[in-house]
Amino acid sequence: MLRRKVQRIVARAPVVVAVDGALCFSPLLQDLLIRDRLTHRWAWRTVRVRRREEEGNMARSVRWFVAMLLAGTIATAYGVAGATTAPKTRARQVAAGGYFSCALLTAGSVQCWGYNQDDENGNGSTRNSVRPQLVSNLEKVTAISAGWESACALESSARVYCWGSDSFGQLGNGKDEPKGSPKPVPGLKDVIRISVGGYSACALTSSRTVDCWGSGTDGQLGDKSTKSSPKPVPVEGIGAIQSISVGFGHACAVRSDGALFCWGDDASGDLGIDSTYTESAPVQVPLSHVEQVAAGGSHTCALVRSGVVYCWGDNGYGQLGTGSKDRQVPVPVRVRDLPAAVAIAAGENQTCAQLQQGVLRCWGDNLFGQLGDGNEVSSSLPRVVRGLARAQQVAAGGSHTCALLAVETVECWGYGFFGQLGDGRVTNAKLPVPVVLK
Repeated sequence: MLRRKVQRIVARAPVVVAVDGALCFSPLLQDLLIRDRLTHRWAWRTVRVRRREEEGNMARSVRWFVAMLLAGTIATAYGVAGATTAPKTRARQVAAGGYFSCALLTAGSVQCWGYNQDDENGNGSTRNSVRPQLVSNLEKVTAISAGWESACALESSARVYCWGSDSFGQLGNGKDEPKGSPKPVPGLKDVIRISVGGYSACALTSSRTVDCWGSGTDGQLGDKSTKSSPKPVPVEGIGAIQSISVGFGHACAVRSDGALFCWGDDASGDLGIDSTYTESAPVQVPLSHVEQVAAGGSHTCALVRSGVVYCWGDNGYGQLGTGSKDRQVPVPVRVRDLPAAVAIAAGENQTCAQLQQGVLRCWGDNLFGQLGDGNEVSSSLPRVVRGLARAQQVAAGGSHTCALLAVETVECWGYGFFGQLGDGRVTNAKLPVPVVLK
C-alpha cells in the first residue's frame, strides 16, 4: 500500500537534484531506494509497518518531502545542493553589426552570433548561428567593433584583427579573403581605438592620428579621394583626435579640444554642415565641447559636455529624435525629451542614449521592435527601453539593438531573423532578451 502511494507521489515530481553537474537522488529518496546488484536498476525497498497509523504517518512524511522538493527548499532543509547552473560567462563590451552581434568577454575572448554568410561570426563557417560562437585566433582582446558584414578586434598588443566580408577591402590586409579566421591589419601601430562601419573601418593610434581602410567610394576614408583601399590610409587635417565613429558611408572624429569633424557621404545631410555634397576630406561640424560622436546609417549624433544630444541627417524614421516630420535635417538639432545622457549609439535607422543609473532611451525606426519599448511603432521622440537593469553600454545595429548590463551580461532586442539576438530564436523581440553566452 505504502509503496504504491510513494510511487504515485514521486511520479508527479522530479526526484533528482544536480550536485556539481551530476544528477543524484536526494538523500531522503535514497533512503527509500536501494540498488539491485543483479539488474542494476533501482528497486523500491519494502517498508514494513505494523499498524495502519504508522503507514499513514509515513505517507504524510513522503508527501511533505515532495512538496519541499517542488518548493525548492530541500537544499536549505537538508543542507543538500539544489539544481545549479554553470558559472555565468561575463562580458565587458557588446557590438551590433548589420545582422550579427558580438561580445567581448572579461577573459579577453570574443563571441559572435547571427548572420554568418561571410563568416561574420569569425569561426570559419558560413552557417548562421542563433547562439554565440567563439571567434577563433583571438586572445587578450581589449575592444571590438562591428560593421555591416565585418568586425574587428583590438588586442592588448595594440594590433588590430578583422574578419567577415572583404568585398571592399574592409579587412585591411590587402587581400580579398572573405572567409576564415581573423587576420591582422598590417601597417598599424599603437592602436588605442577602432570603429567599423558599413564597408570601411578606422583606427585611432596613441599618437592621436586616424587611419582608415575599405570602401572609399563616398570619400569615407578621408584621404581626399573616392577610391577604396584594402590597406590603411591616413586621414589628414584634423589634429589630435580622441574618439572616432564610422557609419554606413561616412565617418566622424572628435578632437581633443571638443571640435567635431566628419567626412564621406552627405546625401542626407550626414555631415551636419548644411549641404548634401560628398566630402572626401574632414569638414568641421558647427558644434563645440563634443564628448562623443555616433555615426549611423545616414544620420549622425553627438553628445556634448552638458549631456545634451544633437543629431542631424536622415530623419525618415524619426531617428533624429526631434519630434519633427522633416525627412532630412542637414544641421545639428537638439534631441527632445531626453535627460542628460552619458553615452550614445546610432544604428541604421535608430538611435539610443544611455542615461544616469543605466536607463536607456531609444528613438527612430521600430518596425522590428528595435527600440525595446514593447511595441513596433516608430517614434520621433525618445522612448524608455523596458525591462533593463542598469545598462553600462548600448550598441545599435542594422535593425536590432544590444546592451551590456552592470552585471556583465548582454541583452538584445529587435530584428532576430538571423539569430542576431543570441537567445536561440529566429524571431523578433520587442523587449530585451538575454544572450546565452558560452
